Amino acid sequence: MSVRIKVSYETEEELKRVLHLLDPVIKDWTKAAKKTGRFFRAYITLNNTRK
Repeated sequence: MSVRIKVSYETEEELKRVLHLLDPVIKDWTKAAKKTGRFFRAYITLNNTRK
C-alpha cells in the first residue's frame, strides 16, 4: 500500500520545503500540468515503510 498526498503551494520555495521535510519517505512526485486558481499543485507518493 502506498500513500498519495496532494500539496497546494504558491511559490516554488514552499514546495521545496515540503519535499525536503518528506525526503526520507518520498517514492516519487509530480507537478500538476496547469495552475487552477491561486495555487499550484503537486502530487507526492510515499514509500511503503511498514515493517
